[in-house]
Amino acid sequence: MKMSFLAVAVLFSNFSFAAVAYQPNDVNIFINTAQCPSCDLSMIDLTGPISSMIVKTNNPNFYMGANLQNANVTGSVFASTMGAGLNMQNSNFSNLKGSEVSFMYDQLDGSSFANAILEGARFGNANLTGVDFTGADLKGAIFSSANLSDAKITPEQLSETTHCQTILPNDTISTSCNG
Repeated sequence: MKMSFLAVAVLFSNFSFAAVAYQPNDVNIFINTAQCPSCDLSMIDLTGPISSMIVKTNNPNFYMGANLQNANVTGSVFASTMGAGLNMQNSNFSNLKGSEVSFMYDQLDGSSFANAILEGARFGNANLTGVDFTGADLKGAIFSSANLSDAKITPEQLSETTHCQTILPNDTISTSCNG
């Protein structure tokens, strides 16, 4: 019995276990360039660093056209304290890993979330006009008071979300607060 316990302990000591968390270098790259494909920005509230960069550059549109294709943003918060939300219009979030990510109040119109994993993502009060959700996993996503006008999203995808007081792709307003 002692021998098998020792063997297991030795076996596990040869593996390193990485916790799910952002990479500081990736955060710096994204904050300073808005371009960080395949980065790990998971489990971080980016509100402060994003707001600081907007003040530093005196450019509220600094994050427009951001590229986070193939990035991991699981559990992160994308926001700005500089007004009604972060302006990330026309950004590339395709193949994003973004379960439980928050894009509340953000301007995301014209962006692509094609094939992204967005289970439990929060898009409350977000502008998602014309956003491409083709192939995205939206199970449990919340679109309360959001604008999905002209968004590429299927009825099946919508049925897996909560969309309360939301402008739907056909320009009707969802009032049921159900999926």
